[in-house]
Amino acid sequence: MGARTASNPANLARRLVVCACALLLGACVSGRTYRTHFDANAPCVASDNEACAGEVFTRVAPAPGSDAVARMGFVEFDDQGYLRDRGMKNALLAQLGELERKQPVLLIAFAHGWKHNADPRDGNVAKFRDLLTRLAAADARLCDGRPHCQPRQVVGVYLGWRGLSWRVGKNLTFWQRKASAERVGSDGASEVLQQLDKVASARASQYIILGHSFGGALAFSAVDQLLMESLITPRGGHAVSRTVANLVVLVNPAFEAARFHALRERAAEIPFVPGQRPLFAVFTSRADWATRQAFPVGRTLGTLGSEYTNPTQRREDRTTIGHYAPFWTHRLEHRDVPKMLAGADARAVACGFKDYQFGRDGKNDWSAGPATLERLPAILTSEPSRFNPLMIVRVDGTLIGGHNDIWNDDFTEFLYRFLVAQDAQGCPRDAVD
Repeated sequence: MGARTASNPANLARRLVVCACALLLGACVSGRTYRTHFDANAPCVASDNEACAGEVFTRVAPAPGSDAVARMGFVEFDDQGYLRDRGMKNALLAQLGELERKQPVLLIAFAHGWKHNADPRDGNVAKFRDLLTRLAAADARLCDGRPHCQPRQVVGVYLGWRGLSWRVGKNLTFWQRKASAERVGSDGASEVLQQLDKVASARASQYIILGHSFGGALAFSAVDQLLMESLITPRGGHAVSRTVANLVVLVNPAFEAARFHALRERAAEIPFVPGQRPLFAVFTSRADWATRQAFPVGRTLGTLGSEYTNPTQRREDRTTIGHYAPFWTHRLEHRDVPKMLAGADARAVACGFKDYQFGRDGKNDWSAGPATLERLPAILTSEPSRFNPLMIVRVDGTLIGGHNDIWNDDFTEFLYRFLVAQDAQGCPRDAVD
């Protein structure tokens, strides 16, 4: 009896270890390839999360009252930044190239954020698919009543990475997932994003890179050197041309302001000309608690012992780009107007952006649907700085209600108008430009 009692603590310890290991294994979201099948001839129609679960390339069911069908593709990466299936990526790019040769495309590459992946059940997959549905319907209406207007094919490419690595204790993965996002961006995603740029090379096509949260860090890691190269090229007040895309848009991105420091310093040296188009735009909500408060805590713990030459350098390294006040260039304020995503006035709104671009009549604000974009006084001190193509935008909390509230109707309506406005053609005042 005594020997059996003495063995009980050891047995209990072993059982606890076994239970702990089982819990950890159950909580871990292992790396895997979710999209393993490609059929270019008969792409599956994705109407919900269950449909087309393993497909690399799908058709997206049209919105009610519209026959505009969008396409959606997937490219996946592992934690080291390697493509999970290079053959599938090449097949997808070849298919997108075929689409573009038949008609212009509006191509949007989306990098999701922390705690998400390419699982068919992931909320970001569904939200991005819904966004493409709405954009396809809206973009088709741009040609209504306009002769010789060729509708664009709306195509989305979902860049899947292991943003979700644990089902429990997710917040403790901050440092690991941030490093993984940046590795994916600088390695595999950089290649893919540049290849997608080749697909959308025709003048009538438009290519947008969109990133959220750590997906913003991924996208920035992929394009920051290309942005710098574009800023080094111009001389004598010439407009800066596009880089890897027509426009890079990051919403509530989760990376430190210090990573943007060199780009901002270089941009301050360039005499940008009126009409310069935006190349890079960050939109961060005042209500984003995750990047405003949680991120600095994580960065502070992760940079203990780091050397800083001054307090400003420390603040830049521990504050997200969108919450670092010295970098703000614009604000985006909510307007109480009816929902009218790309309605009859979409072209007029887009042409209004040109007046803003050129600074005609001292115009420093642009109203688009539910929002007004306004230059801040900090960039109005000299004429060239008014047309800086690197925008850091402070967003009204009623437009983006928090870190993940990026898919709401108000903000997506503004974002669509912002994208369309970059390529506005046939505006009344074009003849005098």
